[in-house]
Amino acid sequence: MADSDGHDNELVVVPGGSLAAPYVAQSKKRKRTAIYENEPGLHAFARACFGRLPASLPRIALPAPLDARTAAGEAVAVAVARGGDSRDPLRPVHETYTLDEVVDRVLQGPSARFDVEAVGACALPPGGATLLADVSRWAALLPRTREYTCIVADPPWPSRSAARRGAYDTARDAWRAPLRKLPVGRLAASSGAVVAVWVTNDRKVADWVAKTLFRAWGVRHVGTWYWLKCASDGSPVLPLDEHAERKPWEPLVVGVVNAAGAVDGDAWAPLGASWLRRVPVRRAVASVPGPHSAKPRLDAALAPCFRAGAPPFRGLELFGRGAFESWTVAGDQALPLAA
Repeated sequence: MADSDGHDNELVVVPGGSLAAPYVAQSKKRKRTAIYENEPGLHAFARACFGRLPASLPRIALPAPLDARTAAGEAVAVAVARGGDSRDPLRPVHETYTLDEVVDRVLQGPSARFDVEAVGACALPPGGATLLADVSRWAALLPRTREYTCIVADPPWPSRSAARRGAYDTARDAWRAPLRKLPVGRLAASSGAVVAVWVTNDRKVADWVAKTLFRAWGVRHVGTWYWLKCASDGSPVLPLDEHAERKPWEPLVVGVVNAAGAVDGDAWAPLGASWLRRVPVRRAVASVPGPHSAKPRLDAALAPCFRAGAPPFRGLELFGRGAFESWTVAGDQALPLAA
């Protein structure tokens, strides 16, 4: 269904990775006797959206994230735990830096190609920035002068796949307390911003975000969007089985901050002056998966939430990896690795 400006409120297709075929069929042991879905009618909604996808989905080159299991990943983890030599922002030039020189500093782009000892070649795109630091130091290190129009978080929730791969530490929940204390209202645009947190299909996780984390941040909960994971031909990566535990989607809990408004039907709408227009309660974002745990870029899905003439888009990604144009990426693996 399209809104008055022609935007599709239900489905947005964004460029993704290059998965050619669906995942291997899941075990019958991981099924439930009752229907298992995040919210009533979600399977029907997802089935309708998958049926509208084109036969070929767009792709982009997604940078390979830092792997915590490698020597480089271990070196970065030690440096982040230790802390850096300086907290002043840095615009890298074409030279080699130690990890101590880049930890706890906002690296600002665009940059020439530069090297980081024990890691390798890095580069920052125009308008891109990274902060390689532990979550406990983000509040002190993130610049308050830059008003973000969108803040997205991808916390390391415990999951079977992440535990099997060992790609990042999901065993500790020590990140929850400092994340709740992050001054999201002061980091977000004063005229209104979208806030979104990736969650698992565990209902308790989504409830914690909507009722505990958003409340601590002063964020108004709007609804849940879903990343529909597709093979390159548009087919779901897993069967649309109402009884299966594993689903071909990942939820994104969405809210707004620094803007008065209310949910009116299928979308939140502002009540006063705001650059925000309508934020859908439910939206599907379809793309092909890339590297493990990498989420789709949300720029195209977020653009219709802002009025024409709004200030330039500026995003803040928490627990992110890599570097992207117009985004500041903060995390303990946030290094702008060169392709």
